[in-house]
Amino acid sequence: MSAAGEPALPRITIGTSAYNAAATLPLTLRSIFAQTVTDWELILVDDGSTDGTADIMRAIDDDRVRVFAHAENKTASPRLNEISRAARAPLIARIDADDVMDPRRLEQQLAYLEDHPEVDVVGTGMYSIDLDYRIQGKRGPFRPPSSQVEVAARGMLVHSTVLGKTEWFLENPYDESPQARRCEDAELWLRTFGRSTFGAIDEPLQFCLEDPSQALRKLRSSNLGRIRIMFRGSPEIRSMPLRSRLRVAATICLKMAFYELFSALGRGRYLIDRRNLPLNEAEAEAAAATLEQIGRRPLPGSDRAPA
Repeated sequence: MSAAGEPALPRITIGTSAYNAAATLPLTLRSIFAQTVTDWELILVDDGSTDGTADIMRAIDDDRVRVFAHAENKTASPRLNEISRAARAPLIARIDADDVMDPRRLEQQLAYLEDHPEVDVVGTGMYSIDLDYRIQGKRGPFRPPSSQVEVAARGMLVHSTVLGKTEWFLENPYDESPQARRCEDAELWLRTFGRSTFGAIDEPLQFCLEDPSQALRKLRSSNLGRIRIMFRGSPEIRSMPLRSRLRVAATICLKMAFYELFSALGRGRYLIDRRNLPLNEAEAEAAAATLEQIGRRPLPGSDRAPA
């Protein structure tokens, strides 16, 4: 309790925006309740779902959870900005509604920010999982980009893993224009790179779902968006020299041509494997055990079976 007798503010706001995520959201929620850090609030935003996602959100019986359910589907950026405005904590943690937090994720990120107070946003490494929650590999360590061009060409942080200062998210909202749709995270890192400090924890502290059957479609959509913002995005991005923007666009096009070729040859799974590092036997067993542990975590007020 605060000095005035009011409940103390949470240390972290966890924000999740979901659209038709009824199949995956329960395990995402279990992973939040499994965190070793418990001083958090959870903001759940339903973006016009039609599959019962909002019902799953409302079934959670915990004072730390707030639900905002909307009839209209507005896509990610407006909903993420809504979370930032509603947050009561000084830090915001992102997680997608089909991903799973390692129980130590928030603990590790808080420790990192305590050791690096100059950092605005910190991400983590990740495990790639398929639709059956089998481990496909891991991603990381992440080498900090040295220039805006490098951020544009290869990206920076895995968006669903980040923890950042609420003030920073409010000062740097997601671009809600059509130009940034499907690449809102890449646009944000690129736009803020020169005036922000980013950090990364190499250890995989999140399980990110990657469906091989949808990999090419998602890569195509996000990469087309990244090319689009080079020429129609915010003034900060368009202030890059034209030669640099053309080079970035060419790099992305070559990468996409490579992906399209392998997909046409029936090697769609290669798109996932190429991006991941293999796990040794001990790593794979430990990761699988963590997922199993999370799946047994009860959800307060909900009697849905573990995902």
